[in-house]
Amino acid sequence: MSESTVEGVNAEELKGLVQTSEGSIYKAKDVQDSISTISKRVASQGYPFARVTPRGNHDFGNRTIAVDYLVDQGERAYIERIEIRGNTRTRDYVIRREFDMSEGDAFNQEMITTAKRRLDALGYFSAVNISTQPGSASDRVVVIVDVQDQSTGSFWYWCRLFGR
Repeated sequence: MSESTVEGVNAEELKGLVQTSEGSIYKAKDVQDSISTISKRVASQGYPFARVTPRGNHDFGNRTIAVDYLVDQGERAYIERIEIRGNTRTRDYVIRREFDMSEGDAFNQEMITTAKRRLDALGYFSAVNISTQPGSASDRVVVIVDVQDQSTGSFWYWCRLFGR
C-alpha cells in the first residue's frame, strides 16, 4: 500500500512500483528496492525532496507484517559542494563520475547511497564513507566523501578486479 502527502503525486500510480506483496515472505531487500524505485519515480516527476518511509504493521497473532509506504515532502536542500578527502592516488574526477548529481543539484539521499555502492564496487578503495554537513545557508548541504586508497599491487586487489 502507498500513501502520499505530496500534492501532485498519485499514490495509486506508485502501487505498481512496490515489490512487496500480500502473501509473500518478508525480505528487507524488497522493501529497500521499493523505496528506491518509488523515490526515483517521484524525483523524476519533479519532486526531488520527497521522502519515502516504510511503515511496518506487525500482527503477531497471524505472524504477518503489512508494509505501507508513505511519500511526504522532505526538506528542500541543494548540494553546495562535493568535498573529496583521502584520495592520494585516485583523481577527483574518477570519484565524481560515480555520482549522478553535482553541485547545485537537489540533494537526494538515494543517489548518495547509489554513489557509495558504485565507489565500493570500483575496488580502488579500502574504505568509503559519505556524510553531509550544513552548507552556507539553511537549504545548502556539503557532501563529504572520505576514501582510503587501496594498494593496487596487492593480491587481493587483483583477485577482486579479475573475479578470482
